[in-house]
Amino acid sequence: MFERYTRDPRRRILFYTIIVMVVYAYQVFRTGWPSLEEVIIFIGLVMFAPVYPEFRQVPMPESIRAILNDVVLFSVMFGLSMVFFAQFTLPLKHTRERAQAALRLFLYMLGAHGMAIFINDGKIVRGDREGEKKGYGVMLLDTASAAVLRTSKKVTRVVGPGVAFLDAKETIGGLVDLHRQGQFLGPLSPNDPFLNEKIGEETDEDLKKRQERRWQTSALTRDGVEVVPNVFVLFRLEPPPKPEELDEKSLPLFERLVRKYSRREEVRSGFGYNPDSVIKALSHTSIDPEASHSSEGRYRDWTQIPALLAVDVWREYLRKFTFDELFTFTSLNPTDRNRRTAFEIIADGVKSRMTKSEFEVLDESGRQTGVFKLSPEYVLLKERGMDVIAVSISNPRFEKHVDEKLFSQWRTNWLDRANEEARFVNQERKFAEVRGEEMALAHFADSASRLLGHHLINTPGTKPDLNNSLEYMVRGSLEQCLRDPELQEKLKDERLDLAEIIEWIRSH
Repeated sequence: MFERYTRDPRRRILFYTIIVMVVYAYQVFRTGWPSLEEVIIFIGLVMFAPVYPEFRQVPMPESIRAILNDVVLFSVMFGLSMVFFAQFTLPLKHTRERAQAALRLFLYMLGAHGMAIFINDGKIVRGDREGEKKGYGVMLLDTASAAVLRTSKKVTRVVGPGVAFLDAKETIGGLVDLHRQGQFLGPLSPNDPFLNEKIGEETDEDLKKRQERRWQTSALTRDGVEVVPNVFVLFRLEPPPKPEELDEKSLPLFERLVRKYSRREEVRSGFGYNPDSVIKALSHTSIDPEASHSSEGRYRDWTQIPALLAVDVWREYLRKFTFDELFTFTSLNPTDRNRRTAFEIIADGVKSRMTKSEFEVLDESGRQTGVFKLSPEYVLLKERGMDVIAVSISNPRFEKHVDEKLFSQWRTNWLDRANEEARFVNQERKFAEVRGEEMALAHFADSASRLLGHHLINTPGTKPDLNNSLEYMVRGSLEQCLRDPELQEKLKDERLDLAEIIEWIRSH
C-alpha cells in the first residue's frame, strides 16, 4: 500500500517524518495546544527580542517552551543516533573516517550526497547510477580493486582496498583490477582463419570477427609464408617493494604496544596493491591510430598493452627465419637438450624481451650474435607499472597448401633424417667406446704402477731389478681386482692366475 511512498529515499524520509509529526501533534493536542495569545508572544519574542532588549524580560510561554525543548531534544537525539549508526554502515577504523561517514549519511538523508558505490574486481557492481552524482561521496573497494580519483583539472589521488571518501569535486578517473590479468590473441581453435567464406551458420559479423582474430597475430617468414599463432600473456600490476624487516625488539615499549594493539592500519591486499603502479597504468593511455577521434575504441585499455607488445616482437623475430627453419632442429644430436627449432627460439626470445631488462640480439638470419641490448618492451612495461609473468606462443596455423606441403616434406624426408640421426648416434657411440678404452687403459696403468711408484718414492736412490718391478706391477693389478666389487665377481679365475704369477716371479 505504501510501497510507492517508500521506494524512493527522499519520499521515504518525508513519509516517515509526516507520520512522526502527526503522532507528536496528537500528543500536544492531548496535553493542550498553545493559545493564540501565547503564539503571538512567541512570534514577538522571536522578531523583536534580538533588537529591543526590553522584550527579553518577557517570559516564554510554558507550552511554547515545552515544544521547543522537545524539538531541541529530538534534534540532538536524532543527530547522535545518526552518528552512532553511521559507524556500522562501513568498515571504518579512524576517527576522521567516522566523522566523514556521519556527514555523508546526513547528506544522503537530505538528498545532497554524491556517489555511493561498491567496487569489486575493478568494476562497479552496486550503484551504477550513483556514479553520475556530484558532491561528497563514498566508495567501498574490495581487496582486489583500486581507483584513481580526479577533478576536472587534475588527478588528485589513488585509493586502494577499503573505504574512500570523495570530496565534492572528485570523480572516478579510472578503475583497476589487482588480480593477475591474461590476454589471449589469435584465432579460436575450431575455426580456420584462412577461409574467407562463412562456415556453417556463421553470419557476416561472425566472419568479420574471425578475420579480425586472424590479423591480430598474423606474420610473415623471411620467405613470405604467413603464420598465425595464438599469443597468450599473463601479467599483473607491479607489486610494491618488500619492506625492510624491522627488529621490533629495538623499538621502544610504547611503539611496540601501538604496533601490536593499534587498529590504525590500512587494509592490506593480498594482490599487491601499489599506488605507483596504479597511477602509471591509468595515466599512460594508448590510442589506436586507425580508429576515428569520436570512436569509443580509440583509447586502448591498459590491459591490452602487453599482448600487443608480444605480437610486435613475434613479427619482428619471424621475419628472420624461413618457413623450413621453423620446425628444424638446430642440432642433429637427439640427446642434446639445448637443441631447439626456430619456433622455440622465437618463443623464448619474445618471453625474454617481455620479462628481462636485457636480451641477446639476433642477426637478420636468426643467428645469435652474443651482443646484449636493453629491452624496449621491458622498459615500456615498467613505465606503465606492469610486470609480465609468462608469455606463450603456440598452435601456429598456415594456409592449407602450406600445411599440405609441410606434411609432404616430412613424409618424404623423415627416413633421410632418421638415417642421418642414426649415423650421428653411431659416430657418437664409437667416440664413446674409444674414450672408454683410453680411460680403462689409463686406469689400469695407474693401478698396476701404484705399488711400484710408492716403492720408488719411499726408497729413493734404489733401483729395483726387473723381477721386483714386475712383481710390484702384478701385485698392483691384483689389489685393484680385490678393491673393486665388480672385478671381484667377474675375475675370480684371473685373481688366482695373478697370484700364481706372483709366486712364479718370487721363485725365479
